[in-house]
Amino acid sequence: FASVTDSRNVTASSLMGHGTNLQIAQIGPDYNANQTATLIDNFNDYSYIFSKSANLTLDSQVPEYFLGDTSRLTRTALTKDFIIYKTKGDIRRFIVDAFYYPGDTMDDFLFYVSPDNVNYTQITPLRNAPQYTNWQKVQYDDGQIPAGNRYLKIVFNKTTGQQWTPQLSRLLIKYASNTTTDSLVDWSKTYAHTSGLALD
Repeated sequence: FASVTDSRNVTASSLMGHGTNLQIAQIGPDYNANQTATLIDNFNDYSYIFSKSANLTLDSQVPEYFLGDTSRLTRTALTKDFIIYKTKGDIRRFIVDAFYYPGDTMDDFLFYVSPDNVNYTQITPLRNAPQYTNWQKVQYDDGQIPAGNRYLKIVFNKTTGQQWTPQLSRLLIKYASNTTTDSLVDWSKTYAHTSGLALD
């Protein structure tokens, strides 16, 4: 996709061997403000997590109690531990699946968003009614994230009872997909170019 919106041009001295002058003023995507990318963390490891506190561990025991989920994130102490995710574009929506042990206290996770990983604002996602298996499955869903936020922080809020409940099962983040536009002022955004091209 090319659009002629800039006074600077890339000129090719020949095109397909026919001596045609080709000028491109700007290179960019067919932009759609609603384009999103998706980050999914099934908590099989820590590779998707930008930052986390110390007292966290992965639990793979008794997956039959967790609808077959073979790896979940939980704590090793009753501390307000956290995980932080960073996205390449503004966060549009997130969905978090968690499990709570029904015989223990049930304190919801706390959720925060930030534009810079310094200033965080607490948000309150929708919370569905628990789905009863052996443990109670709860889903948090928020599609009304204020613009400009690219960090999501999730805090374990429960400080009484057993440290191994609750457990995080799955996280999905929808965020604005970044695109690159080259106004052809220089070659800084190109990976490589042939010698027959020049900036005009």
